[in-house]
Amino acid sequence: MNANSSKHERREELLALSATEGLCLPQREELDALLAELDDVGADLFESAVAALEVGMTISQPEPQLPAHLLESLTQQGEAIVSACQEDAAKSNSPQAASVSAAAKAVASSDAAIPQAQLAQTSCQSARTSSLWNSLSALSVCVVIAFFLAWFFWPDATIAPQVPLAQQYQQLATTAGTVHVAWNEENLTGEVIWNQERQEGFMKFQGLAINDPTDKQYQLWIFDGLRNSAYPIDGGVFDISAPEQGEQSVIIRIQPKLLVQQPTLFAVTEEAPGGVVVSNRDPIVATASMDNAQ
Repeated sequence: MNANSSKHERREELLALSATEGLCLPQREELDALLAELDDVGADLFESAVAALEVGMTISQPEPQLPAHLLESLTQQGEAIVSACQEDAAKSNSPQAASVSAAAKAVASSDAAIPQAQLAQTSCQSARTSSLWNSLSALSVCVVIAFFLAWFFWPDATIAPQVPLAQQYQQLATTAGTVHVAWNEENLTGEVIWNQERQEGFMKFQGLAINDPTDKQYQLWIFDGLRNSAYPIDGGVFDISAPEQGEQSVIIRIQPKLLVQQPTLFAVTEEAPGGVVVSNRDPIVATASMDNAQ
């Protein structure tokens, strides 16, 4: 193969690419140089062939909504364009004749080409649909796994057995750092236990009168040596009911609303239902001084 034949083939390749897909800048510069050197054919020959191919492909699969006479007219025009391109290519007697003939053959076989294109388009749409479905399926699986893990590992108070209050009292009573303070009143037995580090405590009563919650309630006050004694810490509102079967004492959990830094006295007052923010301390029904702590 001589140099001219190679250049002709390269020119044909670039012309075809230009008419169908477009060229990048280096390819466009190369084509311009070949067209200037080989002036036996212009770029419009390939563009005409491609135009004929596009017209032929369009009329081979007409849109159903087009009128019949318009379809027939388009078919005739397409055939005339293809015939003219074939004649021009034959008269030019140039290496491009075979390329134009190939374009005409492509038009003739467009009936087979279009179903293949439609099949490819359908395959692409199916692939996109499948990809979307796979993504949604994966997301659904992740959500199900997340809910399962949350259900399995999340702490649930309804599942864990509730430790009886008497057992909680006993556990804290034997914990290091817990102090025991007896009630000062002669008519009361029992004690206050308090763990400063854990900020936890319980009260045990035997002899404190049962109250009517709609009439009055008991409220605990914790006096702190580092706070103004006029404003002791609210330790919680509570009621006294009959001891449970087999028990002689009533156990109440202490619920301090603030951090207790240096407890000095625990005092129980009678208050209106729901308790108060500041008590007038009348009456005080029970006290336990940290001076007697053991």
